[in-house]
Amino acid sequence: MSKNSAKAWPIAIISSILACVAASVATIIISLDYPVEMDSAYISNYKAVDAKINDILANQKEFEAKYAVKFISDDKISIKPRQDLNEPLSIKCAALLTRPETNAYNADLPCSIGDEGIISLKIPSHFEKPGRWQILLRLSDDKISGFFRREFFVQK
Repeated sequence: MSKNSAKAWPIAIISSILACVAASVATIIISLDYPVEMDSAYISNYKAVDAKINDILANQKEFEAKYAVKFISDDKISIKPRQDLNEPLSIKCAALLTRPETNAYNADLPCSIGDEGIISLKIPSHFEKPGRWQILLRLSDDKISGFFRREFFVQK
């Protein structure tokens, strides 16, 4: 065994450890530039959804059992109680226009509930980018909430 090969092993081990440390630092720096974004299914950040997912799913199931929600078109949604309710329909809505892969183009959509439980959304006529878009809708009554999604494609 020569003296050169005896010196090469420690240098190779130290340089591989330093390369692993450099790769770890690069991963951390890149991940800080691309944080976890809002969870697109539930109009909230990822940590809040992760912490309360069981409650959200139970609310969703209860909401779907109480109300029938149907997308009539991209900007009209019908909501009807499944059983006859003695109280008037008191639903609040929140709508978000988004691209599924990023939150850079998110826009809150004004929504209003009209006669006979028809929800009207004001969708813009011009979109910044062609491609896949989603309308995320949160409907809430006094106790429960339901989340709904409508996906569409915009062409040039």
